[in-house]
Amino acid sequence: MESDQTIRDQIIGKAQELFFARGFCSVTTDEIASELGISKKTLYLHFESKDDMLAVCMRQMKDELEGELKRLVEAREMPFVVKLRTIMTTIGMRISRIGRSHFEDMQRKAPHIVREMEEFRRDRILPLFEQLFAQGARRGKLRRDVDPQLFVMMFYGLVQHMMTPETLALVPHTPPDVFRSILRVMLEGMLTEEAKSELIGGGDETRPASKLFALPGGSGGPPGQSRPRRR
Repeated sequence: MESDQTIRDQIIGKAQELFFARGFCSVTTDEIASELGISKKTLYLHFESKDDMLAVCMRQMKDELEGELKRLVEAREMPFVVKLRTIMTTIGMRISRIGRSHFEDMQRKAPHIVREMEEFRRDRILPLFEQLFAQGARRGKLRRDVDPQLFVMMFYGLVQHMMTPETLALVPHTPPDVFRSILRVMLEGMLTEEAKSELIGGGDETRPASKLFALPGGSGGPPGQSRPRRR
């Protein structure tokens, strides 16, 4: 006989799979129970409601992601470029599992969960990126004018928008190809020339990092650098 914890874990796993694929509002407790071959009575012995299941699903995802990222950030022997790419891939693959319909359902039906996710990104993920960026700067691998908060926001936004069935259907590329493109565009714009050489093999076609941010008619200075006001 399976333990209560095993049954609970199975319910969470199945609920997470269905919620992420089809959206929270499109999945019923009947379906979850049927998929697992258990009764609704058994399901409700472990969770008070579908909302309760959603909260646990998202909390588990956050805990697992934070644990993985901490282990990677603290891996002293891992080269910085490999570490950064692995961390971004880990985040991207987890975010891409969540369909757009689930995000929209949470915004409408569970805004408190959305707020918790935003707080998680700000309070738990951003500090890890700040720690990671400090490592890269000390090793001479990372541009010092890159804002960790903006970087995390842009990365999350790109993955959430691009790695969805609706968007992927519009481009002639596989999901792994699209994700690799996101990584390349973001990383080549923030690494030093030395680190970019390690990342892409040292091709001579790479433009200097300063030119990647040049604006038409502007000074081409670092992002966030304000121009003098006219008097």
